[in-house]
Amino acid sequence: FGSRSQIAFWGACAHRRGAEKHRHPHLVAAMRVLAAPLLCGIALGEAERPITKVVNLLKEMQTSLEADAARDQETYEKLVCWCQTNEKQKKEAIEAGNAKITELTATIQDSAASKASLEVEIKQEQKELGAGKNSVAQARADREREADSWYSDEKDLVQSIAALKNAITMLKKQNGGAALLDVVHAVRAAVDSPRAAQLTTVSADRRRAVQSFLQAPAGEGSYSNQSGMIFGILTSMLEEMEKDLEDGRRGEAAGAEGYEQLKSAKQAENDAAKKAIADHKQELADAQVKLEHAKEDLEDTRNALAADTKFLSDLKLRCQNVDHEFEERVADRNEELVAVADTIKILTEDDAAETMNRSMSFLELGSRVSKVNDRRLRGQASSVLLQVAASSGNRQLLGLADAVGRDDFVKIKAAIDDMAAQLKQEMIDEVKHRDFCTEELDENEKDTAVATRKHADLDKKIDDLQLTIEELTKEIEQATAEIATTKVEIKKAGMNREAENADFQAELKDQRATAEILKKAMTRLQAVYGGTAEERLAATGASGFMQQVPPPAFEKQEKNKGSTGVLSMIEGLVQDAKKAAADAVTAETEAQSDYEAFVADSNRSIEQLQKEISDNEDARAKAKEDKVLAESDLADTAGELDRLAKVAGDLHGDCDFLLKNFETRQKAREDELQGLAEAKSILSGAA
Repeated sequence: FGSRSQIAFWGACAHRRGAEKHRHPHLVAAMRVLAAPLLCGIALGEAERPITKVVNLLKEMQTSLEADAARDQETYEKLVCWCQTNEKQKKEAIEAGNAKITELTATIQDSAASKASLEVEIKQEQKELGAGKNSVAQARADREREADSWYSDEKDLVQSIAALKNAITMLKKQNGGAALLDVVHAVRAAVDSPRAAQLTTVSADRRRAVQSFLQAPAGEGSYSNQSGMIFGILTSMLEEMEKDLEDGRRGEAAGAEGYEQLKSAKQAENDAAKKAIADHKQELADAQVKLEHAKEDLEDTRNALAADTKFLSDLKLRCQNVDHEFEERVADRNEELVAVADTIKILTEDDAAETMNRSMSFLELGSRVSKVNDRRLRGQASSVLLQVAASSGNRQLLGLADAVGRDDFVKIKAAIDDMAAQLKQEMIDEVKHRDFCTEELDENEKDTAVATRKHADLDKKIDDLQLTIEELTKEIEQATAEIATTKVEIKKAGMNREAENADFQAELKDQRATAEILKKAMTRLQAVYGGTAEERLAATGASGFMQQVPPPAFEKQEKNKGSTGVLSMIEGLVQDAKKAAADAVTAETEAQSDYEAFVADSNRSIEQLQKEISDNEDARAKAKEDKVLAESDLADTAGELDRLAKVAGDLHGDCDFLLKNFETRQKAREDELQGLAEAKSILSGAA
């Protein structure tokens, strides 16, 4: 019969298309719908002919394939847009990150160099400041030594001058042997004074002449001859000493003025050095902060760059796979569309339709003969289902095997189809569930790793901030203690200055009172013994040359010649009192100046320390704020870790059994599906 070739054609077609059933399930179903009535001989009416159903099913397949192609095209376009947009953004981010790293690296190098340079400059300036202070201290010590030396020299000069004046006065007023002893004593006191021995203008001969004069017996005639020479020598010595006194006082004044100028200049230099040190310390602190911020920013930028680079690499790989996958999907779907279109053309051609109409009549006749084999096929189908049920333990298969011997084939095959659809859906659901579990577990693991790293970073950050807070607190406490110590030192210096000033006022009062008392004493003596030293010498009757006169009957009553020495000594004491008062005023002025400089330096130091305290308090407040935020983030991160751990526990409880037994469960369902398909095939043959 011609229908045999038609049956062979459909059988070969079904076998050939069976190799491609993974491409579209509707194609396999169509072949089964087509082959089943031809092989089994089901008689159908014209409106229900299988070929019509097959063509309609193929057309539905064609529509479905075209819709799938449109969805794939839309998805592909979205993916391409996503790839292009993200690739552009990440490239820009990487380029900006590299530029920022270069900039930050240069900033770090500049800041480090500036920091090192400032440290060297501060060290050098501190060294110069110390040298400047030492220079001022050395100059003060030198000035004090010079003043002390001059005070001693001046005192010696004043005493020597007074002695010389007294000797000269005595020589002028000497009048006979009775006064010779006083003259000798006065001259000896003059030449034995501390400054007389240091005079360089007095020759050895003149010194011997003076010594000879002093050693001559009283009343000898040689005394009168030597007195004129001695008078000249003493006058010369007096003039030289007075000149030395005047020169010394000018030198002392010049030395004091020079010291004040040096002190003022050095003080200005020291003040400038202190200001430079303070400015450079502030610059150093700014450079240190800038350096630390740049290092932190560099680390963050490098981490962001690494993340962007990895993302871009993954993006390129994924987008390349997208292009390849889309090309494969388009090729496979086009092949399916062509096959479906060719199949529709084959089935709808006129010759093919006529041939199949004839084959339908043949199959209708053959259907009557096939009923003989129904019982045998029912038994075979039931046996297959029982074997699969025994292997898998599926109770639904046992019930279905029992129904094969009783129910209508159409109902049984519908039940087989329902069970097969259920098994397929379960397999699909398990695949989705497996994918879900794998993805969620991987995501949970990644999130846990990120949160763990963040938790560790926050722990370290909190520890660093706590250390910073403690260090700043220590610096604030040290600065506060230093301010308190400085204030105490200022107070002590003020108390010492008050005591020194009180001593000065008392000494000045005493010296001035002493001078007034001495002046009163000298005035009282002058009222009796004459006004000036020259007048007192004239009153004694001394002249330039000693004259021999006959002895008087009675010694002339004269005023006591010792008044001249007393008055000279009183004058010297008055000068000493004035000098002591002047020295006290000078010392008081210097002490007051030193005290004011000390207070000014201390106040500047306090201001700098207060600024450091203010800056450190601001930095500490910022560190505390950052610590509170970090602790809040740490608590949130700990909560996130707890949540992730709970999610992981739930996932493992839900997924571990499935993941461990996935292949076994899938294989069991495949066996069940194969058994159902075999049973249906047997039943379809019986029909």
